[in-house]
Amino acid sequence: MASDVVEVLSKGRLPLRALSAALHAERKAEDPRRLVSARLHFVITGAVPDDRVERAITLSRERYCTVLHSLREDLAFHTSFEIRP
Repeated sequence: MASDVVEVLSKGRLPLRALSAALHAERKAEDPRRLVSARLHFVITGAVPDDRVERAITLSRERYCTVLHSLREDLAFHTSFEIRP
């Protein structure tokens, strides 16, 4: 998703200077120890408007991210972001 977000923002000619992403996930206690929830947090550096970041994340989530679409549908998956100047 991070590469999708960078590509969408770059194509929009927005002043993205950096992007980092951190994934925090929980697994089932018993076997099979599959993922049950995950939270992906993006930190955007640059004067990028909130609505454009939200749109880039949504596009990745709904259309582009093949990894996310390969996971189980019952995975609780959440995204968040912050923008730093």
